[in-house]
Amino acid sequence: MESEVAPEGHKSSEGFLEDVSFDIKGIEGTSERNILRKMYETSEKKAKILLLYYHDNDLFNKQKIIDGYRSYLRNSKSKNVESIYYILDNKLFEL
Repeated sequence: MESEVAPEGHKSSEGFLEDVSFDIKGIEGTSERNILRKMYETSEKKAKILLLYYHDNDLFNKQKIIDGYRSYLRNSKSKNVESIYYILDNKLFEL
């Protein structure tokens, strides 16, 4: 994994994982809109992978992620996010 430094005033991804840009987003709520907002934020940074970090496992709802991703695909003009991963109990899972 390598880090990316963006010019001042520009948004960039968190870094690269095997040459694919990724962005890490902490999840604070359980709604589909919360997930959708994280996808748009990741897309603005031109990241291909969205990594969702759940600091509280009670917030996790796989169906909300799926619903948020479907909404993103229907409504987003730039569909940069290609893969979604999430972290639960310090373990990495792919959606």
